[in-house]
Amino acid sequence: ALGKIADFIEPEDRSAISKFQGLVPAMVQVLQKCLATNEEDLASRCFEVFNGMLILETPLLNRHFGDLIEFSINVGGNEELDDNLRIMALNFLVWTAT
Repeated sequence: ALGKIADFIEPEDRSAISKFQGLVPAMVQVLQKCLATNEEDLASRCFEVFNGMLILETPLLNRHFGDLIEFSINVGGNEELDDNLRIMALNFLVWTAT
């Protein structure tokens, strides 16, 4: 649902951007929980939401880029996780660079 909300936040709406940015840490916590409990489908959807937010004109993730990059590096390097999830984490890094 938050991914769809992100689609409708205008780049000029600083208040909405700030409020949404405040939700990003909780979104990461949900993703962490999905990874910890081996809920691969839900984790995959979470990565899709984050990747989708990267291509928006609205800077929803900017405040948390450092933490998100570190998180993605850790997930990508975690050999205990499914390869598809690791690849999704590394794809996030690729999207941040483009």
